[in-house]
Order: sequence, then structure tokens, then C-alpha cells
Amino acid sequence: MHSGGLGGVELLKRRATSFLELARYSLQRNLYDVAVFNAERAAQLYLKVTLLELVGDFPRTYSITFLLLNELKRVGARGRGLR
Repeated sequence: MHSGGLGGVELLKRRATSFLELARYSLQRNLYDVAVFNAERAAQLYLKVTLLELVGDFPRTYSITFLLLNELKRVGARGRGLR
């Protein structure tokens, strides 16, 4: 797991925004594979920011499936008083 301070959150947000901008740029130029790669990376980073803000850490993974199916459950469990 990775935990970061406030600086870590802001850095991840900036990186996510940059990847999203690259995805849009690539899409406009019909570079669909590059657009999808950058959009997925942006989504991964935004999910990690959410985890960092809500539970204080996130796993070192590039798997959006893992983040969605496994890690976001911790957010729900924390909201129900579980951990």
C-alpha cells in the first residue's frame, strides 16, 4: 500500500488531469489506442486519489479492475464502521 500526504494527493490529481488531457488530444487526432491508454491511466489515478482521501492509502497497481472491485469495497466498509 502507498500512503501520501496532501502533496501526494495534489500530485496525483495533476497527473490524472494531464493523462485526461492527453486522452482528449489523442482522440481528436484519431489515435484511439493512445486515447484509451491515457483515459484508463487517468481513471486509475483518480481512483487512487479517492482511496487516499477516504481511507488513507492505495495499492501499487495499474489494474483498474482491482481498484474498482477490491479496493473501493474498503471505502464502503469504512463508511459502515468496518475495516
